[in-house]
Amino acid sequence: MDRNVSLVVAFEGTGYHGFQTQPGLRTVQETLEAAIRRAVRHPVSLIGSGRTDAGVHAAGHVSNFHTTCSLDSRKLAHSIGSRLPKDLSIVALRDVKP
Repeated sequence: MDRNVSLVVAFEGTGYHGFQTQPGLRTVQETLEAAIRRAVRHPVSLIGSGRTDAGVHAAGHVSNFHTTCSLDSRKLAHSIGSRLPKDLSIVALRDVKP
């Protein structure tokens, strides 16, 4: 079953070169995708609602990804969150319509 998962995160952006993946640089998207990939055990492509510049903080950045993982939302949030660094956290995670 393919799920569309909405993810709201908060991050302290000092250690990041913005949201969007950039070759050779630490970004929020790259960090989130790695944690999600490890939790769901398949490749994911995170779609962000917008970009941020290097060093920018966020309290509620929204993105989504598709998965076939069957963990309920609470367990999925915990599984992903336990793999994130201290400067990046999950505010909310829920299934949404495609």
